[in-house]
Amino acid sequence: AHDGVVGVVGAVNSHFAQVIPIIHPKMRLSCRIRRNGQTGFLVWTGPSPRYANLHDIGRHIEVRQGDIVETSGLTGLFAEGIPIGKVEEVELPDGDTYYSIRVELSTDFQRLRYVQVLNNKLVAQQDSMRLKQ
Repeated sequence: AHDGVVGVVGAVNSHFAQVIPIIHPKMRLSCRIRRNGQTGFLVWTGPSPRYANLHDIGRHIEVRQGDIVETSGLTGLFAEGIPIGKVEEVELPDGDTYYSIRVELSTDFQRLRYVQVLNNKLVAQQDSMRLKQ
């Protein structure tokens, strides 16, 4: 079963790969809300490995509890549309421009045993196109 995104391969050798999980405090994952296509960044601040926060979603966007959050495909790290989680809680603090959005992650990191590593063989070409824009 494909539950969702685990992380990004940071280093490899001939036998092993080191993965930086999306629940690492320095990880920023480009994602979008499936229903409206609005993009933001997923950030994990702890302490639970079940939840992360979606940032940079403006107050003018409609966000609902239960909305699916998925990869945006904008950075080239992931194809678009891979599940990340679902919106569990949406708050708009008084005077803030952006929502405070809590996302329940699709991946259960406490029970994770196996991962599928995807190799984007076109990432160099994607990066070169991005530099020309």
